[in-house]
Amino acid sequence: MQKNSGSISKVLIVIAVIVVVGIILAIGAYFIFDNAQYTIVSEEVNKINTSKTVDMNIKSKGRYQNLEKGIKEYANEYYENFNKLKELYSKDDLKNCLAIDNIKNDGPNFDNTKNTINVTKEDETKIKTRLQEMVSDEYLNKKAEELNLDSKMKELFLSTLNLKSDVEAVTSISESYDKCLAGIEDILNFLNENQSGWSIKNEKIMFNSVDLLTKYNSLVSTHKINQTQLANKARK
Repeated sequence: MQKNSGSISKVLIVIAVIVVVGIILAIGAYFIFDNAQYTIVSEEVNKINTSKTVDMNIKSKGRYQNLEKGIKEYANEYYENFNKLKELYSKDDLKNCLAIDNIKNDGPNFDNTKNTINVTKEDETKIKTRLQEMVSDEYLNKKAEELNLDSKMKELFLSTLNLKSDVEAVTSISESYDKCLAGIEDILNFLNENQSGWSIKNEKIMFNSVDLLTKYNSLVSTHKINQTQLANKARK
């Protein structure tokens, strides 16, 4: 009986050791897998931060899959709006507002040009408001809740993408852009208010008095300074 009892004890010990080793291996495999998925998501985020573009293909697995999907959907919407704003700032029709052909064709009231400027302002405000909303803590927390992320995944979602610096840069550019728009409006209003004091000859605006010429040149000079500041900010 004692021999059988000892044999049973040895078997139980061997089984226990096997179970413990199996558990350790399973835990190790889980952490290796978990770390590998975290690395995949981190690499995808780095690509987004570097290129400002989003590959919507999901590369990770397990619980990281939903995290990666949420990050990419969020970043994709953000950069779609971000690129719309960049496109808005490079529109040729605004660059041509003060071109001599536009002054001839749309002056002296400049109704079409003023309408274009107003539409541009509305579009700019709408896009900027959306970008600012998207980087707010309230919006990000709501997005994380919609994705039904666990506490660790939520923390990663909230900390992985830092787009606030992009919005700050856009805000700085938009301030200079708005100054340029205001400068264009000042020049057009000046020409409209003094329409009897100027004419176009040889593709140039000619004024009837030195006073009007001086005021016009001052407005144009201010506008050029604003344009230079905008160009410098846009290059950064």
